[in-house]
Amino acid sequence: KHLLQENVHYYVGDNGPVLIDPARGVGRKGQVLGEGLWQALNFRLRGTAEQPTRTAVQITIDEIVAKVQRDGGDIAVYTGTAGDEQDFKRYGELGLSVVRVRPDTPVLRRDATVWFARRNDSIEAMLRDVLTVHEDGRPVVIVAQNDAEAIYISRKLAELGIDRDTLLARDSVEKERLVVATAGQRGKITVSTSRLGRAVDIMLGGDPEVITNLRLRELNIDPTAPDFHSRRDAVYREVKAKTDSERDALAAKGGLLVAIRGLRDSKRTEMQVRGRAGRNGAPGESKLYASAEDEVLRSPLELTTETVRVEDTSIRVDINPTPLSERAAAALERVAARMSANRTFVAEDRA
Repeated sequence: KHLLQENVHYYVGDNGPVLIDPARGVGRKGQVLGEGLWQALNFRLRGTAEQPTRTAVQITIDEIVAKVQRDGGDIAVYTGTAGDEQDFKRYGELGLSVVRVRPDTPVLRRDATVWFARRNDSIEAMLRDVLTVHEDGRPVVIVAQNDAEAIYISRKLAELGIDRDTLLARDSVEKERLVVATAGQRGKITVSTSRLGRAVDIMLGGDPEVITNLRLRELNIDPTAPDFHSRRDAVYREVKAKTDSERDALAAKGGLLVAIRGLRDSKRTEMQVRGRAGRNGAPGESKLYASAEDEVLRSPLELTTETVRVEDTSIRVDINPTPLSERAAAALERVAARMSANRTFVAEDRA
């Protein structure tokens, strides 16, 4: 067993391992681990160890805020997911106040959370719901906890004969742009991680601008041709009419479903993921499939001594796993909140 797991903590690129940012789901190229871990990882993967690195300078959030305030400056930040009581407590400790601004567009998104005893039970239940929604033509975005789980879920969908797009930390920005542009189309299933959890606007029916550019490539329309702009406008009108029609039809069926596998490390990051559905006043739905085996409910000691894995057991969609009772779910949610708060405190203390 190893402390660092491939497709969980890092992926292997052309030039060796690349760390994965768990909050954003992207590779952190250029960043390394300290205390010999980076050299040990490279030696295990490549048989060679890079020269040790050292931290030149580091600064904490507390120090940044204190410096700005000491210099007479002001701090202003805006977010659509300010978080829960722990986050607000943290803002207060930094001497910052929070002002709530009512959105100018009503939020029509429906949120739900369902708890299971085992991780595989939650995956089974999620796939059942995904297939039901898929049969109705609604688009679905599945947000896994890490690349390993996303690959596992994508493979299970393939075994069921379901087409899907998969976006991982190793994938390019260009692929992300194309995946996001088409994720809201009729019947589309997209599997990813927290990479699609923030700053992503998935449009019901698809993004007409990006789809138009794809269509122009398929038609081999030369961008230097004298009639390029007129031909592009004609293609855009055709694409826009189709995406608008799909948008209205999909909205009437309930909009985009964001299926979230596993608890997040804070309420703020959970809401960022949920917020991919129901954008700009459109209807949508988010559903979190939590389990008592999720990492947030495990102690730091367990996370450093046990392999983070996805069990390769048979996933069956012809049975319906039984969710935990409301009482058991409420108890686990309280435990998860405490574990998340403790883990956040440790992370900030070591920043």
